[in-house]
Amino acid sequence: MGRYQVELAVAGTDTTKTITVTVQEAEMDGEPEKEENKTGNMEEGNGETGGNPDAGNGDTSQDISAGENASDGTAESTGGGAGGTDSGKEDAVTPDTVTTPHKHTEKTVVKNQRAATYTESGYTGDTVCAVCGKTVKKGKTISKKKLAKPARVTVNCNKKNVLAVSWKKSRDASGYEIQYALNKDFREAVTVKVKSSKTRKTIKKLTSGKNYCVRIRAYKTVKVNGKSRRIYSGWVTCKKVKVK
Repeated sequence: MGRYQVELAVAGTDTTKTITVTVQEAEMDGEPEKEENKTGNMEEGNGETGGNPDAGNGDTSQDISAGENASDGTAESTGGGAGGTDSGKEDAVTPDTVTTPHKHTEKTVVKNQRAATYTESGYTGDTVCAVCGKTVKKGKTISKKKLAKPARVTVNCNKKNVLAVSWKKSRDASGYEIQYALNKDFREAVTVKVKSSKTRKTIKKLTSGKNYCVRIRAYKTVKVNGKSRRIYSGWVTCKKVKVK
């Protein structure tokens, strides 16, 4: 709130007039509001009162001018404050994130690890820093799984024209194949399939007095692209037996 006094002389007379202007600021909807309270006191001089209409008009003009000046000053002051507020609202600059220096081998994890199967090779996985993801050590390829050969294979001829083949069950085997022929190259060999639950097979109707070569291998049935496929073990060393 501001209070101002202005002394005016009325033209052509000895009369003076003092105007007191009170300016009060009010704030509404973010804009300064002006409220003026004007009081005029007429001082008498030479026994005359100032009743001049022109003087009255001059007083009103003066009041309005004073109010406008006060208003202008208030607006400028408010504007300066607003400027200060805007300056205070400037976004702070966020520095780039800096990774704290560390040992990459202090805390690690293994990624891209993959187990080997009978149809695809595997991977031991890459050792990487758990903090920044840097690869500390590359992994190695794991070869495809191999189906084990049947173990403890025996071939005997206990009866005429008959051979008895036995073996130890192979892990993961879905079944077995036995081949027998009259030569070690297995030309024109006969193949016999046996279920995985069996570990013995009798081969009948052989030619008496002939030497037969016998071999066996395991197989496993797997799915590749939705289709069944057989994975085979290696052949067990040929057993040569003479049939009674």
